[in-house]
Amino acid sequence: MILYFLITIILLAVFFKSPSKGIVLAILTQPTISLFSVGRGYSPDFVIAVVAFIYLIVNSKRYFSKKSVCPFLIGLGASLFSYVVSGFYNGQSPLIRILASSCYDYLLAIDLWYLYKPTKSNNKFLFSTLIIYGAILSLYGIQEAITAQNPFIQYMYNKGFIGVLQEDSYVRFGIYRAQSLTVWVSSFGTVCCFFLVFLLSCAFKGIIKFNKTVFVVSILLLISVFITGTRSVMAMTAVALCATLPYFYKKPFYIALFVALIAAFVVNNPEYINEIADSFINPEDAGGSSVQMRQYQLAAALSYYYNSPIFGNGIDFINIVKNQSSDILGAESIIFKTLVDRGAIGMVTLAFLYVNVIFVLIKRKYYFLCFVPLAFAFGKVTSLLPGQTEIYGIFWTILLLKLFDEKYIQEERRSL
Repeated sequence: MILYFLITIILLAVFFKSPSKGIVLAILTQPTISLFSVGRGYSPDFVIAVVAFIYLIVNSKRYFSKKSVCPFLIGLGASLFSYVVSGFYNGQSPLIRILASSCYDYLLAIDLWYLYKPTKSNNKFLFSTLIIYGAILSLYGIQEAITAQNPFIQYMYNKGFIGVLQEDSYVRFGIYRAQSLTVWVSSFGTVCCFFLVFLLSCAFKGIIKFNKTVFVVSILLLISVFITGTRSVMAMTAVALCATLPYFYKKPFYIALFVALIAAFVVNNPEYINEIADSFINPEDAGGSSVQMRQYQLAAALSYYYNSPIFGNGIDFINIVKNQSSDILGAESIIFKTLVDRGAIGMVTLAFLYVNVIFVLIKRKYYFLCFVPLAFAFGKVTSLLPGQTEIYGIFWTILLLKLFDEKYIQEERRSL
């Protein structure tokens, strides 16, 4: 409880000193600070989301204008509306409970768009926080993979902040699966994936210098993706890295060094690489999720979906289903969760949200940035990625869009 209030006070202090820095700090560290939750989901990042949204409303004249309208606002609003409708339709109230449990990330996304200003000071804070937090996550995860020990997660479990503890035998591809300072292995991998893609995209684009620190942290983040032992995260990372393809040629030395290191690892660890490759070809033999398991999960999800096909059964009803149906298991796809919780209206609005995001990126001619939300959507469909809501990938899309826009404006000014 003391840690919860300490973290919340620090976040609020940073926010009121600089809303841009406060909202970025909350989003970057969310995978860890969201574990410190009290009551019915009232985590420190939830507090920031609500406080920041109220701050926006109070200062609406300062932040809202025709030029500053969030391009994803319709998609975000529609999907958020489906949460509220489903919640009230199934008698879930008050509204604060619904927001706290599942969808305050929508408020965070709106807060991020309107509050984050890509100034030199804010960008320095953003990249410093990302590099420091990313390095800590990676190094802690690597030691966990080596020692099979995670004192932080053990402490959080003992204090009741989390309800699941990995077994000492949780090994895949010959390595203990690390979760670092996050709720689960796939959550750790997802964070490292988007930290890596964001860092490389900005470095290749020239928004930050591609120096030794960026290179080393990038390698640590890539290693961390693999030590999670999560195939969906590995595939998601491969898709997301496509966003950096147009800028590879700008840093030939680091790219050559990066490729050389990967090649050396592949040559010296053929059995490990073959085992990973075989797990994609024959998932039934590799452990974890299989096609047959997903078929059972879909059938179980549909049986509950038919009880209330339009508005769903209510927010987080999937947690009740997990206790009632052995076939649903972890409901390892956002599709299963959305069908059960929010029904058809949830599926339609969620699809519309991502179409909205892709359309905006294409309209602004950031074609390769489409791989960022598409990669996350792929990850959420193939694995639920506990710890990250369907908005997590959009956080990174917003940041990249704002930074790329600012870079374009600066280049235009120089050309005049």
